[in-house]
Amino acid sequence: MREEVDNCWHYYDEKERCIFCDIIRQERDTGERIVGENEHFITLAPYASRLLREIIQPHQSVLEHP
Repeated sequence: MREEVDNCWHYYDEKERCIFCDIIRQERDTGERIVGENEHFITLAPYASRLLREIIQPHQSVLEHP
């Protein structure tokens, strides 16, 4: 888990934006893996997800909105 968090921060440092926001933006563009969405969360079914936690993302980035 620590490695995943470190990778997220590395992505943010390189691109100056949140990796999860980019993933959500890309998924909305294609619309292929969106399972559901409401005002607070989006549920995605990423290709080859390993765990349940990989499919639920908050709309508001914790990296961009502390």
